[in-house]
Amino acid sequence: IEFIGADEDGSLLIGTKFNGFGRYDYNNLVWFDQRDGLTEYVTDISNVGETLWLSSGFDIDKMPTESSHGMFSLHKDLFGLLPSSLDLATGISVDYPTQVWKLEVSRAKEIWIASMQGLYKYNTLNLEKVTSDNINEIYEDQQSRIWIGTNRGVNFFDKDKNQEGVIDLELLNNSLPDRFVQSIYQDFDDAFWFGCGVWD
Repeated sequence: IEFIGADEDGSLLIGTKFNGFGRYDYNNLVWFDQRDGLTEYVTDISNVGETLWLSSGFDIDKMPTESSHGMFSLHKDLFGLLPSSLDLATGISVDYPTQVWKLEVSRAKEIWIASMQGLYKYNTLNLEKVTSDNINEIYEDQQSRIWIGTNRGVNFFDKDKNQEGVIDLELLNNSLPDRFVQSIYQDFDDAFWFGCGVWD
């Protein structure tokens, strides 16, 4: 089991490494997998209105050509792939993210995508690549800043200013027990917690 959560109706959502995605409404459990157009490796699930977004951790080389990227949508039991798009800032076509580990839906209903290929932002009209770092974690704090956990420490993006923030990230990263950051949380006292370290 890679993910457990709930949709807006309260149904239980289950993402697995080998068996796709399940939805349990406390009466029936329905599974979706490659036979339904989905990958078998589901790493995260986010709910935006009536649409579920699912991410996949498979390497592009291990997936069928027609499913060779890490984002799927589920709307009324029909799966779709993340549509292709252009980076509006550069006019260059944006590569699909593969090996997606984490999704974060912001208060502005933007989907932030953490992947091996970098950090992406998707707003149903445009797919934008924000950075090329290997991203493990995304977290929106109470000030609507997007915190980013990477293999080289922590960073954050201030969406309102469209730039990186002014926190002393060098001091913060030097104080971490390990720069491989896999989880981020802001508690009720506005203190930040960082889960660090690589498994053997």
